[in-house]
Amino acid sequence: MKIENRNPDHSESELTWASLCHFSALMGLVWWAPIFFSHWIPVGHLIGPFVVWIIKKGSSPYVNANGKEALQFQLAITLYALILSVLPFEFLSTYSVTGLVVLSGFFAVKAGVHVSKGKHYRYPLVPWRFLQ
Repeated sequence: MKIENRNPDHSESELTWASLCHFSALMGLVWWAPIFFSHWIPVGHLIGPFVVWIIKKGSSPYVNANGKEALQFQLAITLYALILSVLPFEFLSTYSVTGLVVLSGFFAVKAGVHVSKGKHYRYPLVPWRFLQ
């Protein structure tokens, strides 16, 4: 006997694309760009969700809402990384940004799993919700 653990309100395709909005942020773990001579910040965590959201936002309100949520969280993470990267001690700023990237990856996986089951996920640490 198989127990169905997904929301019947959303198609399998909607669940896949909505979770991909969140999982695509994991590109930030490997795709970084220099902002100063010795500081690098992740950029893949913005590009992945943005591309998925732009391509699929018109296909489903569920995908659109999850794309916006993922993008807003990743924008907040970028802002925090930029602030941390200008800390006066390079050692402290490097490990702070690295910790922030790991935290971002954790929340992206958590959100992707929730969304793949048809549940709504709202990220913490987002001081604004301007994409409505």
